[in-house]
Amino acid sequence: MINPLLTNIDRIPTTESEGHSENQVATQQVVLEHWIWIRLRIFVTLFLCYVVSIGPCYWWWYESRFLDAPIWVAVFYEPLFKLSSFIPWLGDLIDAYIKWWVF
Repeated sequence: MINPLLTNIDRIPTTESEGHSENQVATQQVVLEHWIWIRLRIFVTLFLCYVVSIGPCYWWWYESRFLDAPIWVAVFYEPLFKLSSFIPWLGDLIDAYIKWWVF
């Protein structure tokens, strides 16, 4: 008598029969890690550009925040102002950078 479990053994899904060999999974993992690193580099670069842009735009920010000027500059740099208040060493670094630009 033939065991019915053994006759259906070909129907058991495996990773290769589903189209996901070990090489494909490893390649997808490498691509995902590469994608994450690229996105992280883009984010860090844009953040550094944002932080560095306060130097030449300081007087626009000052006029917008404390005088009667368009508010959009103050709104744009408000997160940087809050972040520098929250992280003291970053605030000191940004202050030194602004002084380098202003004076």
